[in-house]
Amino acid sequence: MRHNSGFGWDSNTKKFTAAEEVWEDYLKSHPKHEHYRSDTFEDYEDLRIVVGNGTATGKYSIGLGDDADARTYETEENREFASPLPSHDITSEIPPSTRKRDRTEFEAKSSAFKNTDQEVLHKFSHNLENITSKLESIRDGGATCWDAIKEVPNLDNRTRYKVLDLLTTRSLKMNFLKMTIEERSGWIDYKLNE
Repeated sequence: MRHNSGFGWDSNTKKFTAAEEVWEDYLKSHPKHEHYRSDTFEDYEDLRIVVGNGTATGKYSIGLGDDADARTYETEENREFASPLPSHDITSEIPPSTRKRDRTEFEAKSSAFKNTDQEVLHKFSHNLENITSKLESIRDGGATCWDAIKEVPNLDNRTRYKVLDLLTTRSLKMNFLKMTIEERSGWIDYKLNE
């Protein structure tokens, strides 16, 4: 979101920032994301490392925040021709930056672009939520395993520590957490008596 339509990032508060009108526009098409406005995102810097911090810079790129003239495909910032469709037919007699579309062509393509943009933003938001959820589960994995070990009855602290040492991989931790308390007890008994 930091690179979308006027959003920024405050590394001190760990929150996305934007002007009031930017939030209002974003929340019109993403009403379920109201929490983005107030929640902190502790893992954002880590996500930037994992996902990358690149932006499109070619002559055919238009940023989500660019003011674009849909009739000419021009952006206010760079006034370059940026056709979202590479197969777009343009005559050699008319320079690309001044070609105008007729009203029916504009209306047809405009609605197609709106749907595509909304789909892309929706997929991006969904993927961001999935990544955040997975990072949180990885971060919280050890504490959750310890809680699960403590739920197993009749274990002293020494045995609990041994069991925690057995859970060395993420896969083992995840499988251990999926077990019922009885299954965990049986698994612990089996592993400690091997």
